[in-house]
Amino acid sequence: MFKKNIIGFGCSFVRGSMDDENIRRLNRGDAPTRPLKQNHIVGPYASNSLHAQTSFIIELAELLGVDSKNHSKGGSGIRSLVFKCLKYVETENTDNDFIIFGLSMFQRFEFANDDILHTKWNKLPKEEYAKYYDKIGVDFELNSLLKMLHVYLDSKNIPHMFINTMHDGDVENDLPYFIFPNGITNWREYITKHDITYEYEHPNISDHKLLGKLLFDKLTQNNLT
Repeated sequence: MFKKNIIGFGCSFVRGSMDDENIRRLNRGDAPTRPLKQNHIVGPYASNSLHAQTSFIIELAELLGVDSKNHSKGGSGIRSLVFKCLKYVETENTDNDFIIFGLSMFQRFEFANDDILHTKWNKLPKEEYAKYYDKIGVDFELNSLLKMLHVYLDSKNIPHMFINTMHDGDVENDLPYFIFPNGITNWREYITKHDITYEYEHPNISDHKLLGKLLFDKLTQNNLT
């Protein structure tokens, strides 16, 4: 039986649901799991301006009967995800953790901050970053960081999984990515397959609950501990 606590890193797509961002959604109005039976900690900035009702991290942990910690922050990119995780592993007891990474868009460029678990990283403005952005170079850099993170966590015997939540590129075959039904690799693409009213905005309550159930099935059926 899967009994590891769920730890989340990512951007707002991992941080929590937004049920009213698109009022035309066919599945809008679902209720989050209540009452919550497990302990769930959501990191700094997690509720600022979001008013999240739930997240797939919480929904998954409730189904598994374990606790969760969600260190995701809105607007975060891949660089902060990698370094926040490294800091977390260095400072916390990870013996009973299963880490889930939600991959944001690769077009976000952030400046490192030493207090990375508590401070929101500054980003280079889009119009400035566009002057230097090179897709091939960025894909190589960030995929390389993710590969090194994967090797590092494996060396520490820390089980983990990547979910392509916002990135519009291909997933790396040698990384432990979650694959959605019918071979779909991107969460936003998967949502559009069962709800034509979805317009790539933040996933809502129903979307998070469904992903939580899909992850529950994956973890329990394959005993990914």
